[in-house]
Amino acid sequence: MSKVRFAAIFGRFQPFHLTHLQYALTARTRCEHLLIGLTQVFGEDSQAFPGAAHRSTRESNPLTFLDRTRLVTAALTEQGGHSWFTCI
Repeated sequence: MSKVRFAAIFGRFQPFHLTHLQYALTARTRCEHLLIGLTQVFGEDSQAFPGAAHRSTRESNPLTFLDRTRLVTAALTEQGGHSWFTCI
């Protein structure tokens, strides 16, 4: 299978766990560079998540964007990913 240049995955990653790691590594097999979108960044315009209101509460999202970026970066760097992904 040929790889596309870029691909993207998205998630809250609250926290980033083994299934998330497998998700990212599987996506990586299909692209040269993986963009990882961290969702649920809280602000004044935060809205309830349709079908899963608990995902929009602060209690369900204890980690900041920066915390999650660091966790994802550490996990993927340990997998040799220092040059093939970007958190956005």
